[in-house]
Amino acid sequence: NVTGVQTCALPISELLSETKSKLKKFNITNVPLLKINKCEIESSKLEGKKVFAFTSPNAVKFALKSLKLKGKFIAIGDVTAKALSKFGKKVIVPRLQSVNGIMDHLKTYSKNEIVVFCSKRTSVKGCNRCYVYDAKYLDKNIKKEVLLNDVIFPTSSEILGHVVKLAGVDLLNSKDR
Repeated sequence: NVTGVQTCALPISELLSETKSKLKKFNITNVPLLKINKCEIESSKLEGKKVFAFTSPNAVKFALKSLKLKGKFIAIGDVTAKALSKFGKKVIVPRLQSVNGIMDHLKTYSKNEIVVFCSKRTSVKGCNRCYVYDAKYLDKNIKKEVLLNDVIFPTSSEILGHVVKLAGVDLLNSKDR
């Protein structure tokens, strides 16, 4: 039974209230580490496409707010699937919820019928990509947050990598903090 422990959550802003409700015994500190900017959608990349893959909730938000798409919808993971379902889409989620998982799943379709909605920082390769947003890392002084909190809860491997870059692996692994 945990009492009096703080957690430094680095949640996706859309999930902040859900995170707080599920971790009621913890004090949550939200530390945004990305600035998200919408990109102009190249509609020519969508011609003839029937399979639409999404790498994040932001990709869903920026693509589906401006496009009417019909076809198969594939999400990189459960959080992205939840965002797609809010738009009334039936969603397929690969068994392995990662970039490798979605890339493996997309191999079951013809490359010509796929488009992946993603950020300019995506590591998805071998598919038609439609950049719908760009994520700029914020260089925050996160060391203070690491020292003040008992638990760090990054929401993706990308965010974890940025936290390690900003705070340093030695500080994150320190038992004295």
